[in-house]
Amino acid sequence: MKGAMYNRYGGPDQLRVREVEQPVPKSNEVLIRVKASSVNPVDFKIRQGELKFITGKKFPRLVGADYSGEIVKTGASVTGYQAGDRVFGSVDSLKKGACAQYVTAKQGSFARVPASIPLAEAAALPVVALTALQGLRDKGNIGPGKAVLVNGSSGGVGTATLQMARYFKANITAVCSARNAELSRELGASTVIDYERKSPLGGGATYDIIFDAVANLSAKEARHSLKPRGVYITTVPDGRFIKEAVFSGLIFLGRAKTLFAKSLEADLKIIADMVDSGELKPIIEETYPLDRIEYAHRHAETGRVRGKLLILIP
Repeated sequence: MKGAMYNRYGGPDQLRVREVEQPVPKSNEVLIRVKASSVNPVDFKIRQGELKFITGKKFPRLVGADYSGEIVKTGASVTGYQAGDRVFGSVDSLKKGACAQYVTAKQGSFARVPASIPLAEAAALPVVALTALQGLRDKGNIGPGKAVLVNGSSGGVGTATLQMARYFKANITAVCSARNAELSRELGASTVIDYERKSPLGGGATYDIIFDAVANLSAKEARHSLKPRGVYITTVPDGRFIKEAVFSGLIFLGRAKTLFAKSLEADLKIIADMVDSGELKPIIEETYPLDRIEYAHRHAETGRVRGKLLILIP
């Protein structure tokens, strides 16, 4: 099969579309013919070598976590699914990649695609929508009337988080550039802060949840903008975050939280239902063919993507 891979850590120029052995599903897995994948920041961070203390030096490595496609084979113990079913989900990109013609997935980690959107578009949803759902619900204890600040509201995670917070009937403040203010309002924000003109934190406003989708806020500063039981959630934890969270005391209070979304069938079903009811939609800025994967990663690394970049698999 064809897949997007690299033979060493480095820039987007390391990416190549090569022939690689097709995976074989285990008894509790399905084999999926992939229609589309998408680009998430973790994809290029792994490729750059930022997580090599986990991923090691085993090459070549496939890229990508998200996928949508059609089941072509089921393992002996798989139930409820059969060949021909259209499914979506994400793989653990620390271990394998989904930006290829075929991928295997364990039962319980995928679900049927929303009926109301094209199959390919479903690949823009798993990582970002799961991050939004699990972050707000499980880490933030979201509920009606809760005050939520979404930092980086126009990116993939940000656009999903706005819509998810709206679904939970929260009061939403979005942080983005002026050019993305209208989009953020369309997706649920009642207040928009232009970070180029005003600091996202300060001014006396306090929040039940500060959802930092781009990990550029200070945990120390965030503490002063949280309500007494408010939480600060980051999706891209690093050494700076850990140091500041400890220094600010938030981590000891259980109010600074990190998030690594899990691809769970039950949550993917919730996401699919939200799409079909019109409460959630994938935001896709641009679509690339597989053989242009290098350029998709270059685009992603600018940090200026509105929503997601979709990769079509031939």
